[in-house]
Amino acid sequence: MLLRGFRPAGRHGAWQLLSTRCRACGRPRSRQVEHRPAWRGSGIPSGKFALANSAPDVTIDARYNDWSDPSGPSGGVEDPVTHATADGSGSAISGSIRFDPWTGKGIIWGPGNIDIDPLFANPGHWNDGTWVQGDYHLKSEQGRWDPASESWVADDVTSPCIDAGDPADGYANEPEPNGARINMGAYGNTAQASKTPNGPLMHTITLLSEPVEGVDIISGTQGAPAVQSLLTTNCTAVHARNDTVRLTAPAAVTVSDRQLRFVRWSAGDQPQAICQTDLTATMTGDRTFTAEYRLIGDANGDCKVNVLDLIFIRNRLNSNPATGDDWQADVNADGKINVLDLIYVRNRLNTQCQ
Repeated sequence: MLLRGFRPAGRHGAWQLLSTRCRACGRPRSRQVEHRPAWRGSGIPSGKFALANSAPDVTIDARYNDWSDPSGPSGGVEDPVTHATADGSGSAISGSIRFDPWTGKGIIWGPGNIDIDPLFANPGHWNDGTWVQGDYHLKSEQGRWDPASESWVADDVTSPCIDAGDPADGYANEPEPNGARINMGAYGNTAQASKTPNGPLMHTITLLSEPVEGVDIISGTQGAPAVQSLLTTNCTAVHARNDTVRLTAPAAVTVSDRQLRFVRWSAGDQPQAICQTDLTATMTGDRTFTAEYRLIGDANGDCKVNVLDLIFIRNRLNSNPATGDDWQADVNADGKINVLDLIYVRNRLNTQCQ
């Protein structure tokens, strides 16, 4: 059983199994329970546990939760796999529950992971100590099964968990349109799976670097935990539709003993501002971003440092590097084009990218 990304209301707060699949990680790790919500915690404020497992033959996978305290859960029990002890100051748990790692301990935030509102139709809640059962069908602009009316209804928003499950899992039981990919959540690959709206819900980001490949780019998604990924160009990663992605390129790199400095990002074929290593973009579709670098001393951008660069700078002496393409002549990046740039190039003559 999988339980991901939910936070108890307090040390003995209310827990409810929201889904067996809709969680922070992109690939199911346990399949003892499929599709149907089958468990909920006691969650009574005066009770012993915020999360209890009354079926010891079934392991509840509740990793990557925050347990209301960075030190992790309490209860003194062991994680069935890592054998870590729940000796933190957070919510109390019972045995047969996987809890290690938790968010306070640090997790690897990789492609396909999400940490946003799954947009359930009507999450369950507590009402004066009584649990009110919820509806965990995923909202969809194309269509969501409503068990109350026994009909398909349309929402004004779409859950990011639609078409976000394990690509290797079957989806044939989901009604059309199904995006040819299983939904996360309790109803993935069932006749009640929420429908895929027009257009994909997941998009691919491609990172490139020129003229060298393999530059390490720091990336992160707005709304995700404070964990950043290190992606090496040339590479691709998957993000949910309309995710805001942050990219940071190193200001300088060394390749084969050649020093290169960052010039600018390009979004598709649109060059961005000079020398701004940070780029923020919205995933409105599949997108390609290129980090442009230049060999230090290479003024004209031909991947060589030679007399042509001296001529290029001489023709722009005392010009404003903020005007047009004159920034290329400011090879020492001091905001001026003068004799110091000529000396800078002279000291690096006869070097080249490869």
